[in-house]
Amino acid sequence: KLRDPKTHPEQFKDSGLGLMPKTWQMATLGEVAVGGISNGYFKKPELVGSGYPLVNVFDLYQDFGVDLSKVQRISAKRKAFIKYGLEPGDCLFTRSSLVLSGIAHCNIIRSLDQPAIFECHLMRVRTDKNRIVPEYLAHWCRSAFAKRFLMQRAKQVTMTTISQPDLSDLLIPLPEKEEQGEIAKIADR
Repeated sequence: KLRDPKTHPEQFKDSGLGLMPKTWQMATLGEVAVGGISNGYFKKPELVGSGYPLVNVFDLYQDFGVDLSKVQRISAKRKAFIKYGLEPGDCLFTRSSLVLSGIAHCNIIRSLDQPAIFECHLMRVRTDKNRIVPEYLAHWCRSAFAKRFLMQRAKQVTMTTISQPDLSDLLIPLPEKEEQGEIAKIADR
């Protein structure tokens, strides 16, 4: 059922994101992240080639849902997985880019069949799944609103970069989880 603000204005409220249904809440990315936002593993070139999957900047620009069969591999100690390991539902963002439009690009780890880590030019957000559906969050972070917000917060010198606090402040609309799931399914099409 679609809500219509013209025929039922009483069902809507003004928010920092514009007009939205009264039943929806709002949070920042930092508020829905479990354990905060973290930077990835510094890869030494001599360790690349075999071992565990390593998600890199390039991998985020592929189709929605990172395909771990196509990523680089790295020889890393098991200890690296404690800090940099990935889980299904983790959202990853580019931390640096050669161009402004590439900053804070988001993609998601939908499934894992083996341990994997993410590299230092990325940031990871592990979501509070009691509050937000990870796929919904990833789609929202790819929206025009989110991209515009994040590009405005980026710093440009030789490279374009964005920090954890800048990413953390992104506003997110929070419908009920069931509706988030439905929105994510529609956005997947």
